Amino acid sequence: MKIRKVRRYRRARYPRGTWRRRQKDPVSQTAKGGLTSLLLMALTDACDVPGLGATGPPPVMPEMVTEHEARQIINQVFVDNGVTLQEDFPLVFRWAQDSIVFDVDGYNEELEVGYEYLNPDYSDHQYFSQEAVTALNEARDGDGPHIEIVEPGDYYAMPKSEAEIEAQIRAFIEKLKGMGII
Repeated sequence: MKIRKVRRYRRARYPRGTWRRRQKDPVSQTAKGGLTSLLLMALTDACDVPGLGATGPPPVMPEMVTEHEARQIINQVFVDNGVTLQEDFPLVFRWAQDSIVFDVDGYNEELEVGYEYLNPDYSDHQYFSQEAVTALNEARDGDGPHIEIVEPGDYYAMPKSEAEIEAQIRAFIEKLKGMGII
């Protein structure tokens, strides 16, 4: 481009023809960047599968396990380990500061072993203050009754899956076997 001094100006002069920017395809643009960028571009194009998006289907939030489903899972783990539980067993639990009366979801009176599933939809939490849960956990690790408290998790953060509930009960039973209770 040359710059010329205008001596006389009579009429406006505009460029002739049509000016368009040339569109460059992404492969040729990337090829200028080198072989590595060209290979990355080819690999990225190869990953596109119709209907799945670039990286696959979107992740799905696990659904909350209902109390009925959780009870079935937990009871099956106890049965697999030779422990039969009575459902909705009335229990009075006393500790140094207070006492509570509640129905344990599953309980074996001979072994003093059971579980309580804290359902957030019902009024289970009214009985179980933090002090009561701490006292139950101390009794579980001591002389008894050995009651495992299963919380379903937080729906908005990450609810417990069936596998996590089963793993928690299996760990509880292994602990009881180690203590010589089962």
